[in-house]
Formats: sequence, structure tokens, C-alpha cells
Amino acid sequence: SNVAGGKQVRFGETGWSSAGNTGPSPLTLANEIAYAQKIKCAAASAGFDYFYFEAKNANWKQGAVASEQNFGIFDANFAPKFDFNLLN
Repeated sequence: SNVAGGKQVRFGETGWSSAGNTGPSPLTLANEIAYAQKIKCAAASAGFDYFYFEAKNANWKQGAVASEQNFGIFDANFAPKFDFNLLN
């Protein structure tokens, strides 16, 4: 890639919450899956690496809005929230 003078590019953090309400884009599991599919394809075609935020839902964030607690690709018990084969 010619981005950054040929240096490797990595997105430090990316993801989509599966619950909550923060505006016009619905925070649903279906949209979390769609976002994961799109970022995987976009990063692969551009030659970028990325770190998906975050591994599991953050139920420990007591008092936080639902959108902040539901970014995980696993639920709070580490059960997958969706079939990862959907990302292929």
C-alpha cells in the first residue's frame, strides 16, 4: 500500500455495538455483524490490519449506557454472539 509511505497500517480499534441507542444508525446484532463483515473486507482489500473492539461485552461497566457495554463479539460469558463463519 502507498499509504503512510509504504509502512504497515493498523487500525488501533474498531467495532460496532449490538445494543443501545446513540443516533440514526441502529445498534443491533445484525448491524454489528454487517459492520464486522464490511471492516474485514475493507481492511483486506486495502492491506490494513485492525484490532476489533472488543472481545467480550463489558457488563462490568456499571452505570454505562447499553451501547458502551455491548461492543463484544462474545457475550459477557465468552459465548460467541454470532457465527464467525459469517465473516468469510
